[in-house]
Amino acid sequence: MRHQLLSVGLLLLIGGTGCAATSEEPGDENASDEELNALSITLGGTADDVTVADHPRLTSSVREDIACAAGDRFEIDGRVRLGCKRGTEKLEVIVRSGEAVLVYRAKGRQSIYACTTSGNGPGSLPAKLACSLAHANTGGNGGLSSPFASTVPGIDIPNAHAVGTSGNLFRGMAPRSEQDFTQLVHAGIGAVLVFKNQTGNGTDVQDEIDKLVGLGLASSRVENIPFPYKDLPNYTDPCTQVVDALAFIKKNLAANKKTYFHCTVGEDRTGLLAAVERLTTEANLDATTAWDSEMCERGYGAGNPLKPTFVTGALEQGLKPLYRKLAYLVAKGRTLDASVCATDPSSEPDFEAKAPPADRLKCGTSTMFDPK
Repeated sequence: MRHQLLSVGLLLLIGGTGCAATSEEPGDENASDEELNALSITLGGTADDVTVADHPRLTSSVREDIACAAGDRFEIDGRVRLGCKRGTEKLEVIVRSGEAVLVYRAKGRQSIYACTTSGNGPGSLPAKLACSLAHANTGGNGGLSSPFASTVPGIDIPNAHAVGTSGNLFRGMAPRSEQDFTQLVHAGIGAVLVFKNQTGNGTDVQDEIDKLVGLGLASSRVENIPFPYKDLPNYTDPCTQVVDALAFIKKNLAANKKTYFHCTVGEDRTGLLAAVERLTTEANLDATTAWDSEMCERGYGAGNPLKPTFVTGALEQGLKPLYRKLAYLVAKGRTLDASVCATDPSSEPDFEAKAPPADRLKCGTSTMFDPK
């Protein structure tokens, strides 16, 4: 049975990027197909040419199956995402151990399904998916939140993860509740970087600093770098802010202080800083791998399918070009200090050859996304 489309809606942006779904876009009032509560998926074809048979059809007027091109397959840590199309319909099939997620887009609408898997299909994929419409989890924790769970023992702040392998550097969403702050202190966090600008008339940045200092962190170990997620004014200012953030992290790690950094939701600005930090400290890490693992997989841009398109559009104009420039400088062997922020490196003759390709820096839905 079909019912009206779930509308997750837009959440109010508070000092940072958004995380809510735009289920229906303007101009689609006449879209006739409604969401399905449940459907069955059969995966066929070959490992390099997968087909998706949907029962009942996601769009009732079509007969053919959905095709998944080999070039739209992404794999990481045993998880697989297929990018599939049928006319104007787009479907992402994310398969991981014992379960799957579908993200379906058509006629300006988005539907998300949680699925169980069975049988042996093409390649390492299952043969069957039994899927139910999911009311996507937006992460809780009050206000604008990330839907990604923490992977740090003892810390429940959404989207909290270790960065690199030192065991002393962590990223995540902004702490908000008493429990969040208490968990950070109990986990031994001794330095915190608030990597976001204060927006509106709120006081959340200063309130956080006061709270952390009140819990025993030295004031010199809590810093705010007011980095915006959109409308970057030029190259020099945001470059300088990233360089300052890297210096703060390096100083505190050298002092053996466990360090936690965040923006609002811990996805976009936090993802960029995490990726650049790893590029500067891990000699064998390339820019596209850092992009995939620290940015897309942790909800950067469209890695979080609930994020509004006006946010992802702003990232394309601001953070993505900045990441390409910083990654280029690292690839050239340049130290990321104040000197590299004086002149925009995109003017250098080998920039396009050495920078990560712009068309490669795109995010599909994170294979870690869990709508339940």
